[in-house]
Amino acid sequence: MGTGCVSMVLCHNAEFCGNFAVQDPRDGTLTFDGLCITCDMRLFTVGLYRREVPLQFRDATDRCVVCLGDVKREMKFPMPECPHWFCFACMMDLFEDPKERFDLSPVPFGCPPCPDGCAQPLQGPQETCDVCDALFVEWTNEAFEACLSWQERSEEARQTGLENSKCGSKECPLCRKKYVRRQDEETDKSSDNAQNVANTPTYLGK
Repeated sequence: MGTGCVSMVLCHNAEFCGNFAVQDPRDGTLTFDGLCITCDMRLFTVGLYRREVPLQFRDATDRCVVCLGDVKREMKFPMPECPHWFCFACMMDLFEDPKERFDLSPVPFGCPPCPDGCAQPLQGPQETCDVCDALFVEWTNEAFEACLSWQERSEEARQTGLENSKCGSKECPLCRKKYVRRQDEETDKSSDNAQNVANTPTYLGK
């Protein structure tokens, strides 16, 4: 590889994300501390890829304890106090935003179906294409009341789905240990310290 060419190395979490990090050709340093851009972005959203506690992987010795699926590899719930291991799919379900799985198709509410045959489930992640997007925009402009009804029903479906699901809970389904990002822990400690200082009585000298 010639001088100045960008080289790619596996992300620290490649076993989970399957991505590459970028190595600076000038000094060999890795961008995002060796994380791919996806993991770096998720570090600041769901926090799952935090640098302080690296993700741990191992060969699976049995079925996943959550979904009972046969898997070859599994990962540990990323809290030191939690000893449990799950398959990658179940771990992703616990941390990723699950709202799209409860989305409702706008077609039953009057939106024209895609003429190209995009499969739109009545509930679940919706297929999108340029034709679908154009039809949807046109429908929202021409059928405001129907669109509003679809939005309200979709929000109800999401809320009901989230209430009855552990998806996105960031909570171990076995010991109920809640995942907390390191920066959130530090923020809470700072707030507690500030509150303690505020509640400490001050005695004025004579």
